[in-house]
Formats: sequence, structure tokens, C-alpha cells
Amino acid sequence: MKSAQPVLTVKSVSQAVDWYCQVLGFSSEYVNHTSGTKNSSNYAILRNGSVIIHLGKEKDMGVIAGHGGCNFMTNQFECYYRSANKFNLEFHVELGQIPNGAR
Repeated sequence: MKSAQPVLTVKSVSQAVDWYCQVLGFSSEYVNHTSGTKNSSNYAILRNGSVIIHLGKEKDMGVIAGHGGCNFMTNQFECYYRSANKFNLEFHVELGQIPNGAR
């Protein structure tokens, strides 16, 4: 096995793509537009270096948005943390350091 590519369900694929690209530096590799417009997107594949995530619209995936997650490994934790906090996000698990030293 070489890698894992998590699929995260979201309420709006286009809004999630914008957020992941603007805040976490991902780029869009593929976006499926169901009726030809940006706001009708139901699936996307994003990349940041060797990290690839898939975003699926909850209605089409049959899974409630936000039920799932993934860890991102980075050497730029503080940069991404500050960027995310600019959006007044509610963290369900506060970001911090775990016993093995990872943050």
C-alpha cells in the first residue's frame, strides 16, 4: 500500500474546495459539475503536495457532512493553524500536541 485518500462529505463541494484551496493551500485536480455550473459540484479531488483528499456532497454520498476526518502531516502547523483560525472555526477536538510529540 502506498497511500490513503480519505473521502470527506461536505454540504457544499464548491465552498469546501474554495476553503481547502484558500486556507490549506490545496489545488483542485478534478471537480464534477452535475449540471454544468460551479455551484452544482457534487465531487472533487484536491491535492497539496503528496496529500490527496476527495470531497463528496453529503446528499449524493448518503453520509452526513462532517462525519469523518483525516490527519494532515505538515511541518507548517502554526501557519495552517493561524490560517484556519481566521475563519472563526469551531474545533471539536482542540488542536495541540499529543504524547508522541506530533501536533
